[in-house]
Amino acid sequence: MFHARILLIRSPSLVAASALTFSGIAPGNAQIPERTDASAGLAASSIGKLTEASAPVELISPRIRAQPVEAATHTIPFEAVRAFFSGSTVLDSGQLDVAPYIFANVEGLLASAGRDVYVRGTQAPAGTVFDIVHVGEPLVDPDDGDVLGYEGIHVGRGRVRRAGDPATVTLTQSSREALIGDYLLSAERVAPVDFLTRVPGTSIDGRIISVVDGVDLIGQYQVVVLNRGARHGLEPGHVLRAYKTGRVVSDTANRGRFAEKVRLPDEPAGSMMVFRVYDRMSHALILEATSAISVLDTVRNP
Repeated sequence: MFHARILLIRSPSLVAASALTFSGIAPGNAQIPERTDASAGLAASSIGKLTEASAPVELISPRIRAQPVEAATHTIPFEAVRAFFSGSTVLDSGQLDVAPYIFANVEGLLASAGRDVYVRGTQAPAGTVFDIVHVGEPLVDPDDGDVLGYEGIHVGRGRVRRAGDPATVTLTQSSREALIGDYLLSAERVAPVDFLTRVPGTSIDGRIISVVDGVDLIGQYQVVVLNRGARHGLEPGHVLRAYKTGRVVSDTANRGRFAEKVRLPDEPAGSMMVFRVYDRMSHALILEATSAISVLDTVRNP
């Protein structure tokens, strides 16, 4: 153990910028002198008294610390991506086995906002709110052929008006017509947390396996599904780069007898931010598209 003598300054704002504070270690004691002086001679004398074998002394003064602009950390507000949360989800077969479903609607009327639909498979009381989801195509991992889940296309939102079997649900919001066979899921509550964009801490090498709304060419601000998720180290806010998968062409210019098949290199095509993560999948928002991006294109660390 050692003893320390610490000087408490009653009014730090009155200390002149030229005043210096010196510290040192004397045998058996850590000391901070009670006097400061701008004189270099007195400073050297004070330090000399602290120890016979003088310890290294560093005079510290304020300085500016600079870093490249490319290394700056960016934050994307939650409000900027809120709309994309309600537009897509991923469903698994076990979830669909127990989910309530629409089995009938009011005859002659489109099932849209303000209309009623009839639902089976729920004992929820009146007032319960559900998200209504249409089941899309199966999501297949091109690496091993496994079905990772099913694309869930958001239809709208409904509230139980009359409980029972069947229950009557009034559609309060709709982005498309609710169809017989569509499922009801508990309304998702998303915490409004801003996204701190950063590079994944692990090496990512995956593929785009689907695009929400099923377009062929993917552009800026569209949502894609990746075959990489939490088990691969992905988290919300991670930024990835998309690469146009190089096509295979025949080398017809070769003077040999047979045209050799050659795969062209992958070319950068844009960037994306992961905003929702599942076990083996994730949703990502295309932030920039420098060229057309397609399903089965590659995604990697920037």
